[in-house]
Amino acid sequence: MQAFLFPGQGAQTVGMLKDYYQRYPSIFRPLLEEANEQLGFEIDDYMFKGPKRVLDQTEITQPAMLISSVGIAYLLQEEGIYPDVVAGHSAGQFSALVIANALSFSDAVKMIHVRGKCMGAVDKDGAMLAVHTKNRETINEILHFITGYGINVAAHNSPSQLVLSGDKKIIEVIQKELTAIPAVMTKSLSVSQAFHSTLMEPARTQFLQEVDLNCIKNPTIPIVLNCNANKSTSRIDIINDIIGQFTEPVLWSKTVDELAASSVSTYIEVGIGKVLSKLLRNFQYGGRAFSTDTTSGFQKLIKVKQSIGQPLNSVVEDIKV
Repeated sequence: MQAFLFPGQGAQTVGMLKDYYQRYPSIFRPLLEEANEQLGFEIDDYMFKGPKRVLDQTEITQPAMLISSVGIAYLLQEEGIYPDVVAGHSAGQFSALVIANALSFSDAVKMIHVRGKCMGAVDKDGAMLAVHTKNRETINEILHFITGYGINVAAHNSPSQLVLSGDKKIIEVIQKELTAIPAVMTKSLSVSQAFHSTLMEPARTQFLQEVDLNCIKNPTIPIVLNCNANKSTSRIDIINDIIGQFTEPVLWSKTVDELAASSVSTYIEVGIGKVLSKLLRNFQYGGRAFSTDTTSGFQKLIKVKQSIGQPLNSVVEDIKV
């Protein structure tokens, strides 16, 4: 079994996708033209040239990540590499829905742009904090510690990583407390909002007023949902998950558990960055993982498949994920 994993907001960089665009214009030129038409501005200018402060705006970042992931997925499919199941981390779910044929690319661009605008418009001084440790027991202690602070867990990323989200001043207090604990590392995330927290309730309300979720169809391949980490081929489940994402955590650790339980042995991170590939190293499942962050990584993956002429998941070298 083979899974496509789609990264969300945070991996964007100025110059993103430019090498792919130059090397594979037949895929990326029409994709960007379609996106620009739906958005009403030329997003490729921000992706290729910046400035970073604009690219990092949520309403720009999210469609930029979608375009990158969908384009690279189309390239993989041209080479005969298809997923048996898909999963996307937060905003990455929209890329997964396009590849699972639950949402057209045009509708996905419009929807994720509105999602980003609604999130960016929340008038709250929020922050997010990644918390790393070495074992599940310490994670449980941290979860107990933050009880009563009025913040949320935005993501359970792995057995050793949490992301906290909430009021900026409270997050700063918690960070000072946590950094005093041995074997705990923290990192403030470069975001202007407290995503996946109760502070995003106004964004959810606005989003539901501005989009029509009836364009979502039943996917033709299973997708693992963010909010409950269950596999589904139901449009109703997907709609509920998209709505829930605003205030509920991403259960990525359980997502990987679900994929492993479904006999997935090959994981391909489809898009910019290597965040999801690196997270896989924190799990004890045997498997194979690839990143398509660059054209060289993409070409390496293709060469591995072509060298024996068999499906990718039968020829990739085993690694621990």
